[in-house]
Amino acid sequence: RDRVYAELGADGEQVITSGGPVHSAGAVTVNLARQQLIGVQVSLVEIQPMTHTLRLYGKIIPDETKTYLVNASVASWVRELSDITTGSIVGQDPLLAEVLAPAFYNAQVTYLVAMDNLDRIQKQLGGDVRHQQTELADNQIRMAVQNLQNLGITDAQIEELANTRKSRPYMQVRSPVDGVVLNRNITLYQWFKAGEEFYEIADLGRVWVYADVYEDEVSHLSPGMEVKVRHEQTGRTFDAQISRVLPLFDSVAKTLKVRIDVDNPRYDLRPDMFVDVEIPITMAPSLHVPADAVIDSGTRKIVYVDTGDSTFEPRPVETGWRLGRRVEITKGLMEGEKVVVSGNFLIDSESRMKTAAGSIV
Repeated sequence: RDRVYAELGADGEQVITSGGPVHSAGAVTVNLARQQLIGVQVSLVEIQPMTHTLRLYGKIIPDETKTYLVNASVASWVRELSDITTGSIVGQDPLLAEVLAPAFYNAQVTYLVAMDNLDRIQKQLGGDVRHQQTELADNQIRMAVQNLQNLGITDAQIEELANTRKSRPYMQVRSPVDGVVLNRNITLYQWFKAGEEFYEIADLGRVWVYADVYEDEVSHLSPGMEVKVRHEQTGRTFDAQISRVLPLFDSVAKTLKVRIDVDNPRYDLRPDMFVDVEIPITMAPSLHVPADAVIDSGTRKIVYVDTGDSTFEPRPVETGWRLGRRVEITKGLMEGEKVVVSGNFLIDSESRMKTAAGSIV
C-alpha cells in the first residue's frame, strides 16, 4: 500500500498526495546508526517443525506398589536381631529378627495338634475313610493355618513346621521381598505392641522419578513417552518412560508432578537421590518466533515488524505453545515477515511516546 498524506493547499482546501507504504499507528523509523546503538536484531518468520528437549529436575522415589512394612503382628519381646540395617540389601525370606510371642507358640501347638489328629484318624481308619471325620480334621488344620498367617507367618515357615513337627520358641521375622531396607525401628530386647513397625523394605528393581513441570508444558507430555534419566554423580544414564502426570499441584512453584518409571536392576538409583530428566518433544510444523520477539503487557501481546526503510510497526499477535525460547504465533504474522528480537523494548518505548503525543494533538 502507498502512504497517503493529507495537506492543506494555498486556498485552504485539503490536497491528497501519496508517497510510500502506509504504516499503522505507532510505527517508528529508526536510522541504521541508532539501530546499531540500541542493538536491533531481526528474525525471519518461517513455518517450521519444532524440536525441543525439556529438561527437568527429578527426585528418586520408591515404587509405592513395591514398598512393604514389616509389622509386629502381636505383642512381643525382641530376643534375637540380625545385623541388617537401614540401607542393607536383602533377599526374599532372610531372617531379620526373632521375637518372643506367647500367641505364636499357642498357634503352633494348635496347628501341630490338628496335624497329629488328622494322622491318627487316617491311621485308625486305614482304607475305610469316613468323609465326616477327615473333613473335620481338615477344617481344624485350615483354621490353625489361618491363625498362623494372621500372625504374619510365611507359607515357607508353615511348611517347615509341618515337616519338622516341632514348635519354635521364638517367632521369626523375615523379609517378604528382595529389596533395600529403608527404615529399621527395632532394637534388641525391645517390647513391641501389636501393629508397630519393625522394618520398611522396598523393591528397588524399578523406581519412580518425581519431576516438576510447569502447567503450560503439561500438554506436551503423555504416558509412554520415552525419556532419559541421568544421575550426574555416577555419570549413568537410564532409559525410562513417563508413567503419568499426577494431579498434585505445588502452589508455590506453580508446577505439577510428572511420574517417570525407571528400571533399576543394579540398585544404582536410591531413594531421595536427585537426577536430571530429558524429555524430547517434537511439534508439527507451525509459525513460531523467538520468545524475545513478543512483548506481553498483560492485556495484549505485540511484536515489532520490520517493514523496510528502517521502519518498525507494532503488530498485535495471538500465541499458542511456548517451548524453551520459542513461542508459536497463531494470529497476526505471515511467513516471510521479519520481527525484531533484540532492542524491541526501546522501539516499543518510542512507539508508545509517539502514539501518546499523537493522541494529545
